[in-house]
Amino acid sequence: MKKSGKLQLIGKILSILSIGFVAYAVWKMGLDFSFVNNVPLFLLAVIAGIGMKLLSMWISASAWTRWLAFFAGKPVAKREARQVFLRANIGKYIPGNVMHFVQRNLFATGMGISQLQLAMSSVFEVMSYVAVALIVASLTAWDSMQAVLAKYFGEKLPVLGIALACVAVGIVAVIFILRKKIKKALAGYKAKDFAKTLGSVMALQLVTLLLLAAVMVMLVWYALGTLPAETGGTVVSTYVIAWVLGYIVPGASGGIGIREMALLLLLGPLLGDSLVLGLAMIHRLITIVGDFLGYLIVVIRKRRDGTGGTEGAEEEHA
Repeated sequence: MKKSGKLQLIGKILSILSIGFVAYAVWKMGLDFSFVNNVPLFLLAVIAGIGMKLLSMWISASAWTRWLAFFAGKPVAKREARQVFLRANIGKYIPGNVMHFVQRNLFATGMGISQLQLAMSSVFEVMSYVAVALIVASLTAWDSMQAVLAKYFGEKLPVLGIALACVAVGIVAVIFILRKKIKKALAGYKAKDFAKTLGSVMALQLVTLLLLAAVMVMLVWYALGTLPAETGGTVVSTYVIAWVLGYIVPGASGGIGIREMALLLLLGPLLGDSLVLGLAMIHRLITIVGDFLGYLIVVIRKRRDGTGGTEGAEEEHA
């Protein structure tokens, strides 16, 4: 078996594990539907939420594709890249919250892109996502984000700050030591192209975050029967804070637990703890179903096409 075939096999095995952890995540949520008083309207909201989640995934995949094209230094097949993204996406449910990045490299072996270029695209995707979320959170509710961090880490918050500072110093030291090699590796990239890619990616990622926040706004609207503009704005900023914490704090499967805790701390005083927890769990279920449907759509499409990953070769390129 060729190396690429072995990597694809490992990727499939990880996908099976991911599906298992998705099922486990749903099982352990302990959903409470006691606040549901209009079942048809609730189901409509859930279906709409799943559709918005799928759209956000497509946009997020497109953003990653732009980073991929930049670091590859050549056009890449958009459709194939998006399929790689969506197939690997459920890997985040494997504890550690990083396995989907590994699966991207495994699934993209047939795209003619080096593992280093694939890794770089994922690293910069994370950095740009965190930058977008932090900018939104800083402009809307910086104090609230600090409060959540203090509540979650408690007395360990200073230790966390020192640890992050040490990591930052270590990264700077490594960059300094390897500066000549890094400069050589980046010699083929133009600052203008980087800035253009960064700007377009961050715009797409902002839309992704707003779509996910809109799902939460819709659920709150359903539960309250009305939604003042001020409350809607609070829900959006709160969700962005919860999202970025769930995205960057390690040790959680798909951010499960951290995101819900942040929503509870920030929205609980406004809407009530029980309602916020119920809505947060429903939102989590919607995102899980959306992730799984995205994966399933790709698998079915690839089987229907009868291809092993080359179906994007003649399509529009990024």
